[in-house]
Amino acid sequence: MHRGGWLVTLSLIIGATSGTHSAAAPFNEILKRNELVICAHADAMPFSRQGGTPEGFQIELGRSLAAELGVMLRVHFMRLHREPRRRECDAVISVAVPKTLNTDSDYLVSDPYMRYRPVVVVPRLRPTTASLEEIAPGRIAVQSGSWAHFLLTQRDIPVWVRFRTDEEIVAAVESGQAQAGIASRISYSWYIKLHPGAQLREATELSLDDDLGFDVGVGLMDADKALLERVNSALARMRGQGIFANVLRRYGIELEEPDGSHGRASH
Repeated sequence: MHRGGWLVTLSLIIGATSGTHSAAAPFNEILKRNELVICAHADAMPFSRQGGTPEGFQIELGRSLAAELGVMLRVHFMRLHREPRRRECDAVISVAVPKTLNTDSDYLVSDPYMRYRPVVVVPRLRPTTASLEEIAPGRIAVQSGSWAHFLLTQRDIPVWVRFRTDEEIVAAVESGQAQAGIASRISYSWYIKLHPGAQLREATELSLDDDLGFDVGVGLMDADKALLERVNSALARMRGQGIFANVLRRYGIELEEPDGSHGRASH
């Protein structure tokens, strides 16, 4: 099951190895070349994009992280939601924090810096809804193959899975094609920033399965403990300076603090 094109898991990074030369490097090598290389999607706002302003919060956070490490930032852009390969980058700014961390691996994940949470989006005038089942037989828009798709199917709730992105899901609810949709709170907030008059609301009266949410950290490839420690220290300084909250706010997103319980990292 996938978690969305903007968010990857360490298992995918590990499985995407090819070639004998790797650009990813331990901390001393990053310092030597004076460059931190991150992988990001070329067209996945509000997360990242190649060219244009704003550039996406992952790029902004990556630049702040590189500055805290004392090096320059370079972004390796990918298209078609292809997963990053080890030889292409040192880090991925947003990865699901796995349940069990293996500090002896050269694939490491930082301390979490935010929480991912999906929300149920409904038309603004829809009355308070007691449960997702109450929306049936109307269709609930979800991404095909997502964990939400699996869970709703298990509950025999009708789903509509033609959508590739959260933006398409929210737009389907606004147009009336879908009676409700499940999208990330990040994407929904960005949509509302772009469409402030959208007749939509978050159905806060509905509680989704806790398994749909998880903490998010920085994924580090071919990393050593020195890099992990430096990144964790940098993230702590960024948090103290309010960088996470300020960057996300520019995209209409309120920072949701990690809860410390690691979310599912399966694909």
